[in-house]
Amino acid sequence: MGISKLKTYLSPYTRRLKLFWIAEKYFYQKKRETVLIVDSSSFIFDLLLHFNHDLQAVENFLKDLKVICGEHYISLIFVREGINPSRKATELIRRIEQSVTTRNNFFESPHTVKQANIQICILHIRTAYHLIVKAGFQLIRAYSEADPFIIANSIKRKAYAIISMDTDFYLSSALNVIFPYQFITSILLACSKKKPLNQITFDGICCEECKRKINVSSTFIPYFSCLCGNDFTKSFNQKLLKKLGLCFNYNTVIPTVIDFIQSFTGDENDLHHHILNLLDNDEEKEQFENGIYQINRLARYIPEKPVIIPGIDLYNTEHSYSTTLGAWSIASKHSPLCYPNYLSPLKATRKIRKIIYSIFKPNSTITEYYDDGEKKQHTVHSKKLDNGDIYWWLKSIGFDDSIFDFVNLSMNNELPWWKTVFAIVMKYISTNCPNFKHYNFLLYEWYVICRDYPNLKRFSNIKIPGEDHRDPVHLFNYFHSVCFDFNEVLIDYVNISPDYLIPLTVPCIYQFVNEFIIQSNVDSKIDLLISEDNFFAKLCQLVGFNHETE
Repeated sequence: MGISKLKTYLSPYTRRLKLFWIAEKYFYQKKRETVLIVDSSSFIFDLLLHFNHDLQAVENFLKDLKVICGEHYISLIFVREGINPSRKATELIRRIEQSVTTRNNFFESPHTVKQANIQICILHIRTAYHLIVKAGFQLIRAYSEADPFIIANSIKRKAYAIISMDTDFYLSSALNVIFPYQFITSILLACSKKKPLNQITFDGICCEECKRKINVSSTFIPYFSCLCGNDFTKSFNQKLLKKLGLCFNYNTVIPTVIDFIQSFTGDENDLHHHILNLLDNDEEKEQFENGIYQINRLARYIPEKPVIIPGIDLYNTEHSYSTTLGAWSIASKHSPLCYPNYLSPLKATRKIRKIIYSIFKPNSTITEYYDDGEKKQHTVHSKKLDNGDIYWWLKSIGFDDSIFDFVNLSMNNELPWWKTVFAIVMKYISTNCPNFKHYNFLLYEWYVICRDYPNLKRFSNIKIPGEDHRDPVHLFNYFHSVCFDFNEVLIDYVNISPDYLIPLTVPCIYQFVNEFIIQSNVDSKIDLLISEDNFFAKLCQLVGFNHETE
């Protein structure tokens, strides 16, 4: 995210910010809290990474974070993405291509889960947002992209810092940028009480010092970013530098660009036209213009108008709306880490998304960008439908009345919603995903792990030696992908409380892989559980449980 190598280049200028000391001093002088604006996508990524995908640990951390910030006059405001504008389509499609490459490389030969680039699963991301709200933090949704909205709120609320890993913020009008992973580490140290709070430091960058180090005029900062390669120009900046007569070296690109701009004799308009004349096609020119526009938006306060989408409250941040927002902007989905030679989970759930389109953008043609093993671009023609209750939704998706026994029990608070949602997802997989390998293991293991919440075994790595974890990684990600689209229906459009997300999504990839490696007699374990657990017995009847042939 942002400019490659900029953090490394500025590492000698990393500051150790005494946040607790600063916040206390500021409160006694100004009687105001110290505000931090959190780039939620960056923060959640590092949060899940720090705790090895353990949602129980994430939940406990967020509770402790809320307490310690409240006690020491620190206010955290989390910001999540809104609608991606059309100008970002090229970058989003490029990211899809990257996810396809990652997926194919992982599954073409034996790999371990540690070699899976610690992919953060989408259900965990959604659950993390819910945990942020549940812990009592303010979470706001940007109107469009998060970055300019973060800057606007940073200026408006006089924030001391932004918490983000995105290096684009180093060139912005923010005061400081704190690194999220180090922020989490410092908070854990503070909660441990092993060190006085006024001695605990938070690693970050002072934006003004960053710009002084780069030492180019403020009007040239956007060109510095684009030439170094930001989210809009990474696909062609190497070629562009060569056309400018510069030698490209990944490790020295930043000083090379600085020297070029400092020696350029014209003004920013001259450089702008010079670069446009060197670009090969209209797409590159458009992306270059978008990159300049984006960096300029980070340099000053630009208020944005709220976005209105008929039928939904965009700013209810407990909701996801990923499919609906895609219909109104760019419907893109990264490839989950699933075997490419099996039916793609994104293809398996396309009927769910079509119903959403038919309600919230009826009589339209929507282009979805995702890789299903055959093509990466899919056209969906939506009809016109009126929203209904959960029974209408399930019938529209293809369920018969047998699922309603579970729904009725949950409606009457006689059965936890996570069990009903688990039954819905497993029934959908058994019906719509042919040749599903290791279905019985997924059925048994996911249920047992969820049932045992919050008394779970803790796993941070793979304890059993193994060379090939492709099968359990595939299973884990497949469940996440199918379940994600159902969550959008159940939480966003049926308005079931999202609290069920926590027990349903607690399985950790490391625990799941460990259990897969040591699995034995799964069908016998299922038979035993059927005799002991009335719900599980009914679930197995619903999905048509059969013993698998070894």
